[in-house]
Amino acid sequence: MIYKINNTILPIPAGWQESYGTIEEVNQSEAGTDLCNLVRANKLTLSITSNLTTEQKDALLGYSALGTVTVTIGSASKVMRLREVEASRVRWSERNTTELWECSYKLLEV
Repeated sequence: MIYKINNTILPIPAGWQESYGTIEEVNQSEAGTDLCNLVRANKLTLSITSNLTTEQKDALLGYSALGTVTVTIGSASKVMRLREVEASRVRWSERNTTELWECSYKLLEV
């Protein structure tokens, strides 16, 4: 399975959590009752944790400044927002030729 954000190919995430939200408009009628209009159901938010190279981490940080990104998982693509990127260097990675970072971030469906 291929996982990429824009054109940056990333490893399959070590951790993956999905949550689904609902967007509603609530107004009050003249009689005082709530009028609820369902705008959108099942809006997807992904919380992801993955070990990335320095280049992949830097690409994520750059993409987080953009309005939207294209996320491809397998053959399916979605337009999402990349937010809340956090990175910490993996301690043992200094012995390897490639420096690794444990990164966590959120992808919000547009």
